[in-house]
Amino acid sequence: MKKYLSILLALALMAGLLAGCGSSTDASASAQAAPEVQEPEASSAEEAEAPQEPEASEPEPEASVQEPAAEEASVQEPEEPQEPEEEPFVYELPLTEGGETLTMFAITNSNVTDNIGSLQDHQIYQAAVEMTGVYVEIDAVMMETSNDQFALVIASGDWPDMVRSANYPSGLTSAYEEEIVLDLADYMEFAPNYSAILDQNPKVAKDVKTDNGSILEMYFLNSYNGEFSVPLLEGPVIREDLLSALGLQVPDTVDALHDTLSAFKAEYDLADPLYVGNNAFAASGFLMGAFDASAELYQVDGQVKYGPAQEGFRKYLETMTKWYSEGILNSDFYSYDDNPMSPVTESKKRDGDIGVFNAPASNLAAYCSDTVNYVGMPILGNDQGENHFISTIVVDTGKGMTITTTCSNIELAVRWCDFWYSEPGRLLSNYGIEGVTFEYDEQGQPHWTDMLLNNAGGLSVGIARQCFVLLTQQPGVCPKEIEVSLLNENSIAAVETWGQVGDGAYAMPNVSLTADESSRAAQILSDLNTLNQETWNRILMGQQSMDTWDQYLADIESMGASEYAAIYQAAVDRYNSR
Repeated sequence: MKKYLSILLALALMAGLLAGCGSSTDASASAQAAPEVQEPEASSAEEAEAPQEPEASEPEPEASVQEPAAEEASVQEPEEPQEPEEEPFVYELPLTEGGETLTMFAITNSNVTDNIGSLQDHQIYQAAVEMTGVYVEIDAVMMETSNDQFALVIASGDWPDMVRSANYPSGLTSAYEEEIVLDLADYMEFAPNYSAILDQNPKVAKDVKTDNGSILEMYFLNSYNGEFSVPLLEGPVIREDLLSALGLQVPDTVDALHDTLSAFKAEYDLADPLYVGNNAFAASGFLMGAFDASAELYQVDGQVKYGPAQEGFRKYLETMTKWYSEGILNSDFYSYDDNPMSPVTESKKRDGDIGVFNAPASNLAAYCSDTVNYVGMPILGNDQGENHFISTIVVDTGKGMTITTTCSNIELAVRWCDFWYSEPGRLLSNYGIEGVTFEYDEQGQPHWTDMLLNNAGGLSVGIARQCFVLLTQQPGVCPKEIEVSLLNENSIAAVETWGQVGDGAYAMPNVSLTADESSRAAQILSDLNTLNQETWNRILMGQQSMDTWDQYLADIESMGASEYAAIYQAAVDRYNSR
C-alpha cells in the first residue's frame, strides 16, 4: 500500500471545519505540497551562495573582507534565514508496509455489541487497517465486568500491547512504578501530531503529564472551533409550556425555582417537579453550586476542601430535605437510574411528568412534543450570582490509551495512537468513511449520510455514531461543533443559556497521585462514601434529624476526611508547580 499523501492533500480541504479538532499545526502540515517543500531549499541555496562573493575577491584588504562577514552575522541574527532549513512536517501513511499486528484490551458497551457484534468488526477500525497498515487484535469486554476482567489480565502478566480506557487496579501511577505501563514522554518523537498539540497548548500539556513530566497515557481530547475549550452541552431544562400557562418566568434563583416547582406540583400534580437520580447529590450539580456546595473535593485559590465538611453542603442538604417533605423532589429518587438516558425516565420526560431535570442538549428535542416543551434553564448562582463548580472537560482522563512494557513494537504502537490525532485520523473517527457515513457538500465540507441521520435500524443519531463512526474511548480529538451542528434552535438556545453562569474556578485540576497516596486516598474514600450515602439519604428523606450533623462531621473526621483532603492538597501543590 502506497503512502497516503494524495489522501492527506484532499483532507486539507477539511481544515476549515475540522480546525475545531485541534492545533493549527495539523491543518497547516496537511496542506503542505511538494513545491512548497522544494521552494525553501532553493532559497536556502541562494542565501548560502551570497556570502561567498566577498571571500572570492582576494585583492580586497582584510578589513573590507571582514566587513561583509559582520554584515552577514547581523542578517542571520534573526531566525528568518534559518526557517527554510527546517523541512515542513508532512504526515505520511501507511505507518508500516510490513503487515504488523498489535494487541489491545478494550472496553465496549451493549450499544455496539447489540448492533454490530464485536468491537473488532467496527468499520472505523477496519478502515484504519487500510490506512495505517497496522492490524489491531482487540480483546473487548463489557463495561459492567471490565474492572474484574482487566484485573485478571494484569495479574496474569500476559499483557496486551495497548490498553484502551481501562482502570489499572492500583492506579495508573502505580502501574508505571510496577513497570506495567511505559512513560510515553520518551517516545514522543514517534507522535508528531500529539506533540504538536501539546507544544501549542500549554494547559493541555500540563494536564496530560504527571508532576515529573511523564506521559503515561495518550488521552481523548475535546475541542471547539479550533480551541481546546468547550461549551457546556448539558444543563437544567424546564417545562416552558407550563411556565407560559401559569404566567411564570424561567427561574434564575433558588427561591424562584422553589416557587415554580411548588406551582407545578399544586396546579398540575407532576410526579417529579424536580427530578434527581439515585445520587441526588451529583445529579443536582447545577443546583449545588448555588449553595457553594460540592459532594466531592474542590479547591479555592489552590486550597483543597472536602465538600461535605463545608457549611454550603449542609445548607444544600437542608434545602433538599425541605423540598422532599413538600413533594417537589421525587420521592422515589433512590430507585431511579442517574443516567439521563435511562429508559425508566425517558418516557416520563417525553410525557412531561418531570418539571425540571438535567439534560444533554443533544437529547432535548427527543423530550419535546406538540404538547410538551422543555427549554434551557440558567445554571443557578450563589448570592453574588456566581457558580464556580460548573466546568467542562477538555482532557478526558477517563479515556485514552496506555502502552505496556511488554509491547511487541513500541514505536509502531505510539505511531498508531498518534494517527488518531492527525487530520486523516480525526476525519475517520468523527465522520467515518466517505460514501458510507458522510459525503462532501459543494463547499467541500463533510456531512453525515442517512446511515447516521435516518438509520434504517431505527437507531438514534447518538447510538448510530457509536456503532458506525465515533471512537471516544481512545486517543483522538472530538470537535464539539459537530454535536452543536446537530442541535435545533431550542437546544442551541439552551447551550447559550447554560454558558451564562459557571466559570469552573473551584474545579479540581488533573492532579497526579503517587502510588502510596492513591492507595491511601482510595481506602479513605471508600469508608467515607459508605457513611455519606447512608447519612445524606436518611436526612433528606426525614429518617434522620439534621441535629445529628455535628456527629456526622466528627465521624467523617475520624475516618480521615482531613487526611484525604491533605493528600490532594499535596498533589495540587505539585500540579501548580509543574
